[in-house]
Amino acid sequence: MAQHTSRVDWWLAAMMTLPAIGGIAVLGAGIANGHRDLIYTGAGTIAAYTLLLALMVIPITYTIDADSVRIRSGALLRITIPWDRLISAELSSNPMSGPGLSLKRINIEYHRASGREAFVLISPADREGFLREMASTSPRHQLVDGRLIAK
Repeated sequence: MAQHTSRVDWWLAAMMTLPAIGGIAVLGAGIANGHRDLIYTGAGTIAAYTLLLALMVIPITYTIDADSVRIRSGALLRITIPWDRLISAELSSNPMSGPGLSLKRINIEYHRASGREAFVLISPADREGFLREMASTSPRHQLVDGRLIAK
């Protein structure tokens, strides 16, 4: 079992700090000027944003094991894709939302338990290494021209 973390694009990390900086600025202004409403607003913004990050973003991990690929983003999002439901995986720069902090991604297509096709975009730090590890771990897939496909 190997666990991978998300690549982090600097600009995305910078954008993610803006709400916290705004909350800190409001809190600081409230403290400096003795305005309780600003203190509560700043502290509430910081607390709410921290909770949001914990629920939706931190930590982001991708785990490859003998049975599946598991994706975790924050406390709420957990996706397990068994090898027998994985259709393909390939490099992508799709800007759609996904559990990752970079636009350098891997698009994983799979069948849900219901049989419907779905996809998820992930951004492991070493995309090519992640695909190679998926190919070497999965009994059902191989890497062909940089794309993981069924044998």
